[in-house]
Amino acid sequence: MTDRDVELRFKEAVDSATPDILSQILLELPAQERPEEKVIDIDSLRPRKKKRFGRYFTTLAAALVLAVGIFGFTRYMAYNRVDSLVGLDVNPSIELALNSRERVVSVTALNADGESIIDGMDLRGTDLDVAVNALIGSMLTNGYISDLANSVLVTVSNDDPAAAADLQQRISAEIESLLSVTSSGGAVLSQTVTEDQNISDISSQYGISQGKAALIEEILAGSVTYTVDELASMSINELALLLSNPSISTQGVSSTGQASDKAYIGADAAAQVAYAHAEITQTDVNGLEVEFDHEDGRMVYDVEFYAGGYEYEYEIDASTGEVVSYSVENSGGWVPHEDMSQLPQDGQITSQQALDIALESAGLSREQVNVDKSELDWDDGILTYEVEFYADGYEYEYKIDAYTGGILEQDKEWD
Repeated sequence: MTDRDVELRFKEAVDSATPDILSQILLELPAQERPEEKVIDIDSLRPRKKKRFGRYFTTLAAALVLAVGIFGFTRYMAYNRVDSLVGLDVNPSIELALNSRERVVSVTALNADGESIIDGMDLRGTDLDVAVNALIGSMLTNGYISDLANSVLVTVSNDDPAAAADLQQRISAEIESLLSVTSSGGAVLSQTVTEDQNISDISSQYGISQGKAALIEEILAGSVTYTVDELASMSINELALLLSNPSISTQGVSSTGQASDKAYIGADAAAQVAYAHAEITQTDVNGLEVEFDHEDGRMVYDVEFYAGGYEYEYEIDASTGEVVSYSVENSGGWVPHEDMSQLPQDGQITSQQALDIALESAGLSREQVNVDKSELDWDDGILTYEVEFYADGYEYEYKIDAYTGGILEQDKEWD
């Protein structure tokens, strides 16, 4: 027997000889005094493996949520980012904001009439052509586009000039097609604009759209006859009629169709009024020209013609047919006075005689007028009397030959 065997035998003998009194003592203790028995889980003492799959899944899910959020935000921003602005002016003024897909982001009424056009319509998210059809249809239904006024101004703004020009052309063609089926047809003025401080100032000062302000700038650039005050008060149809005047040149405005003049007496009637006033017949007339114009807050016809060697110029009120102003000039000499026997044969006439000649021509008496002047002046080497007087709101101007009493020029204008 080895020493190791002896030690084991001895340990077994000691263990069997010593009673297990610890268990007995614990059983005899009250329950609250007993120490808590701890159960040790062997598995819990083993090193745990990291749950890598769970963390990976959580990270993946978070990344997916973030990607979806970014994608949604990007789509939202792209959908709501304004790429183009389109203005529609008749008398109602409306502005459409479009995204890059030409869907409507917003519709804004720029005046009270514009509010009545879009009332009850929600065009957000619709295609451009659908929105244009709806708005033009509402203008027709509410009488803003009619036989008497059929002109529409289209204004496009986009940072890309080529894209703006293409959009301008397509919208104009669409509106022209829509109006072509109406009894009066339609006239479409169109333009592209870029940011301009002067246009913004005009728009703000006069309470008009930037499209109309840009159109006014174009007209002023082509003619020095008008003022901003005068043009801002006119409707789009009146401005379109004004642009039919060949003397007004515009570079940035395209025009299709014919603006309606059915609210006025017509060019032929205006010419007949002038002939009657001049006491001539149509067969005596050469070189007749009749054009629309705007004078003292009203539309007028400019009527010019030649007859009997004289040049006649008239302004006829386009609505009433009233003679607003006129002038007669003989570029080759003088218009003889009706009664030459009453004029001095050996010298010049007096200022009072010159005034009487002018009054007789105007069909007025001295009691009916306020005389401003009747005085001598040299005009192209001819001694003349310049005579001016006022009556019934009109200003009359005459040039009278100081030796013959002939009327060289005469003019009547609303004062």
